[in-house]
Amino acid sequence: MEFHASEETGLTWAGDCLVIGLTEASLPLAGSLVELNTQVSGLLQELIDEAEFTGKDGATAVIRLGSGGTVRKLGLVGLGAADNLNLEALRRGAAAAARLAKKEKCASLGLSMPVHQENPALTAQALSRRGNVGSTPGQPLQIGGQNQRQNESGGHSPARFAWTGGQHSNRSGRL
Repeated sequence: MEFHASEETGLTWAGDCLVIGLTEASLPLAGSLVELNTQVSGLLQELIDEAEFTGKDGATAVIRLGSGGTVRKLGLVGLGAADNLNLEALRRGAAAAARLAKKEKCASLGLSMPVHQENPALTAQALSRRGNVGSTPGQPLQIGGQNQRQNESGGHSPARFAWTGGQHSNRSGRL
């Protein structure tokens, strides 16, 4: 399992599944989320409407975008109330995104999550914790070139993950 922080945004990332973490305050869509919705022909808003997605903690939804674009599937994961957003909420969101990607048989996963307290390194560390995405025991996760210790729970997944961090803020609506 590989984990890479990325300078790419949800608008430019390419892969099997892009999952966006949204708080309850992220809706209605604003800023770059509107731009992403336009880029995917309105399917982001359609997913929100059809799944009755509210950003509630742990909620997930996914929609297939088709084979013509750079992303095959678009997913959402709820992060709960914006006032309660912390590293644990982001970790749970990343874990929910990883489970969603596994269920959807995705070989790659892009995570678009808000940055905690304007600290990308701390956010990346929380998102990449072993309990979130899984990896081969004994092989450290790579975050910005720094090795991060894994816990002892085993498992192996051939998928690769990229965190497209800093893309959006649930308070401002930026993607």
